[in-house]
Amino acid sequence: PGNCPALNALVVLYESTGRHSQALGALRLAMALHPTDPNAYYNLASLLHQDGRSEESLVILEQLFTKAEPRSPGSVAAYSHAITLCEYVQDALATKNHPAACEAVAVFRRSVESLTGYPVVVILEDLPRTTGSITEAALYSGRSRHLIRCNRSFPDTMQQHFIARGLMHIDIDSRARSAGKATIFTSTDQTIRFMFGLFQPQLNRLKAQGRGGESMHRAALERAHSLLLNLFSGPIDLIVETRLRHGMPALAAAQFLAMSRLLRQAPDPSRTLNEEELTPRSLVCAGLALNCVRAQLHDLLFRGATGFALAYTDTEVFPLASRLWDHWQSTLSSNALGDEYRLVDDFANILGLRQGYEWRTHLPSDPTPPGMRPE
Repeated sequence: PGNCPALNALVVLYESTGRHSQALGALRLAMALHPTDPNAYYNLASLLHQDGRSEESLVILEQLFTKAEPRSPGSVAAYSHAITLCEYVQDALATKNHPAACEAVAVFRRSVESLTGYPVVVILEDLPRTTGSITEAALYSGRSRHLIRCNRSFPDTMQQHFIARGLMHIDIDSRARSAGKATIFTSTDQTIRFMFGLFQPQLNRLKAQGRGGESMHRAALERAHSLLLNLFSGPIDLIVETRLRHGMPALAAAQFLAMSRLLRQAPDPSRTLNEEELTPRSLVCAGLALNCVRAQLHDLLFRGATGFALAYTDTEVFPLASRLWDHWQSTLSSNALGDEYRLVDDFANILGLRQGYEWRTHLPSDPTPPGMRPE
């Protein structure tokens, strides 16, 4: 009974002779006797998933990722197969929980509308494949409603996650405004000169090679703009995704799938470090460090079911990403309402980019809420 290969062979025998419940029992015994061997966990999770018992399958997979230690070639393969199985389990759960997720998002939407005084309009659009949604709050767009533009290329299950994420952004901004801490992330002539100056040595080198010109200048400005967007959205998204994970359990599977899809589309860190010519090395590392922190968050929120951060661990980016991650973790218990934007400054100081943007504190006046306008 204590021999793990013998138990696995017994499972095969039970399954081949139709004794399914006994096969499950043998696998649970193997897990108890050999808690660090991933094979029994994987086999049990697989059988449970085949039975349509995806919730139980996910529990077993989470135990595998937290307890098992792949040592032999066979156990390494089982661990790898478990990661793939987890995707299928999460997809099944996202479909099964879709009605509950839609209801949870609808409740959150009504809460945000009540909090802000403006309706939330959701539209589906063709957005870049690396963009799940774009949120335009009423206050900053000059409209009398909030707008969440959701990428139509994502499945309905994942779209609910992106809608919830947009709602959370609006919620955070509204509460920061109520606390007197709302500000607008913006660029000025001075900050643009600072960012462009960081690119100047690279531009000069490329010009000496006969590869300069206006197109290179435009490309430098576009990359600086993209980095600043990542700097602003990255720290805030850590807060948003963490709150969604703990506050909306019905959305967990959709969140897993949506975040995974975006992370798979992120640039490969090793290739980017080797091939990038226009962006200064320090800025390449800054952008990749922000991507790494997003990857670390996903790996943490879903208990090691993914290893997105592993792509960064052997690169020069990882020490910088670790500083960002450690700082983020140190602030979890101390942030008050409205302090979310302070994390952007903290990250910017670590990355040496604080001079690349400014906060505008003179906010636009509230658009007149619907029903309050004179006829």
